[in-house]
Amino acid sequence: ANGEAVDLRTVPDHGTPSDLVYLSDFPDLVAWYELTNPERPIGVRVEWDRETLPYLWYWQEFGGTVGYPWYGEVYTIGLEPNSSYPTRGLAAAVENGSAMTIGPRASAGFEMRVATFADDGEDR
Repeated sequence: ANGEAVDLRTVPDHGTPSDLVYLSDFPDLVAWYELTNPERPIGVRVEWDRETLPYLWYWQEFGGTVGYPWYGEVYTIGLEPNSSYPTRGLAAAVENGSAMTIGPRASAGFEMRVATFADDGEDR
């Protein structure tokens, strides 16, 4: 809100205002993120095709929305690979050029991989 940089690697305190960030420009053909527990040597890695889903929606709700629909009770982060932005609907995505198009009688698909890991680096 004040124009300062925010470190998305850490989970904010309870009561932090809601936010939504659209991440893009992933350097590798396979986009990915990892969630790790700093207190235990475990984590999860999510990978997907950045050509099909070039955006990652990072949204957070940490009890800052005291009215509908969360009533200050939700403390969560959502990480959603997506084909377009913003959350205002298809018309806004068409307007900014991020809307995915699929031709008549065509289909679209993508691959996604989710793997857990431990300190030893082995997939589980």
